[in-house]
Amino acid sequence: KNFKNSRDINFNESYNERFNYIKAKFVGYSDNNEVLNKLNEPFKAYAESINLARNGNLKMSLKNLNEIIKKNKNDFLLETKADILFSYGYTDEAVKFYKKNLEKYPLNYYAKIRIFENIDIKKLNTRDVEIIFQKNKDLLYKYYNNKNILFKYIELAQRLNKKEWLKFFNFVLSFNDINKEFFQSEIKYFKSTKNIDLLKLIKIIENIS
Repeated sequence: KNFKNSRDINFNESYNERFNYIKAKFVGYSDNNEVLNKLNEPFKAYAESINLARNGNLKMSLKNLNEIIKKNKNDFLLETKADILFSYGYTDEAVKFYKKNLEKYPLNYYAKIRIFENIDIKKLNTRDVEIIFQKNKDLLYKYYNNKNILFKYIELAQRLNKKEWLKFFNFVLSFNDINKEFFQSEIKYFKSTKNIDLLKLIKIIENIS
């Protein structure tokens, strides 16, 4: 609306193309064939590839999507490919494409979360698990209420025997079901910690709550 009303029109073709891909992705997930058929290429083919995956035709979906990726320079298409693979249970393959997307867009937190929540720590040594714990704290601070992140951090904390962290994670998972007075009294207990990183998380949650 603002664009149409502007006298000084500075049309950004790059932004418009990105918007059309977003629109096509939405249409593909919405199963609205009437709108899908009105899209121009390559956006129509993109929406169709998503629609095919949603309707059980993974092979054709990936074939079409791969063709679009080859012909169009848009690294977010790799994210869509990863999403489709993930939805069919191909977790390892999906993670590879999330990582490829991150190479181009290192601030894509959606891809970061997908990769983090699917890390298999069973075969890792304690040192590597500690590195993962420390490396992903930015996700924890930013999305502390994301249950998948919390569950993964509980898994990491259990492996590393971080009892303070474990107790607080379990508290965060349950505090939606407790009253505000109890929350305030419990948060005072946790704030006595000498762990600077844990204290930072506690203060973030306290300020928002």
